[in-house]
Amino acid sequence: MFYGVQKWRTVNVGPSVTSDGVEWKWCPHHKHPRGHYSGLYYSNHDESTHAEWKQRKDARSNKTAATTDKQPSEAPKKLTITNELKNAFMTNLHVSEADIDKIIASASAQGN
Repeated sequence: MFYGVQKWRTVNVGPSVTSDGVEWKWCPHHKHPRGHYSGLYYSNHDESTHAEWKQRKDARSNKTAATTDKQPSEAPKKLTITNELKNAFMTNLHVSEADIDKIIASASAQGN
C-alpha cells in the first residue's frame, strides 16, 4: 500500500492496465493532497467519465451525511420497564414489585 492505495495504481504506465482480470483506466484527476501521486487507475471510471462519477459519489456522500446528521429521536418522557425485566428483578434479586415501581418513579423524577 502507498498512502492508502495499492502502489501499482499510482504509477501511470498507459491509458489502461489489467489486474486480476479487471480493466483499470488511468484518471489524472485523483491527486494526493501532499503530491505523493498525481492520478490513479480506477476500474469504475476514466478521465472522460470522471465528472459524472464524482457527481454520483458526492450525491451518495451527501445522502449518507444527511442521514447521519439527523438529531437523535427524542427520548421517551416516561421511563418504563418490561414485565420480563421486572420478573427477573423479583426472581433473581428478590426485589418486590413495589420497590421496582419506587425505583422507576425515582429515576423518572431525576430525569426531568
